[in-house]
Amino acid sequence: MKKNVGTMDRAARGMISIISLLWALKKPNKFRIGAAFDAGMLMSSTLSGYCPLYALFGINTVGKPL
Repeated sequence: MKKNVGTMDRAARGMISIISLLWALKKPNKFRIGAAFDAGMLMSSTLSGYCPLYALFGINTVGKPL
């Protein structure tokens, strides 16, 4: 797997995944499982630097200028 998620993109995904996970743990409603799943997917792409959707659409943010 070639990395296709840049540094700024990874930082944003990490923050969003933490917020989503905290929201899922705090709110006992029907969206809890979905929020936890989304947090897990975002965190996995944050840690690995690879996003399958980016690969599907040919997007690569590695090395892009701010």
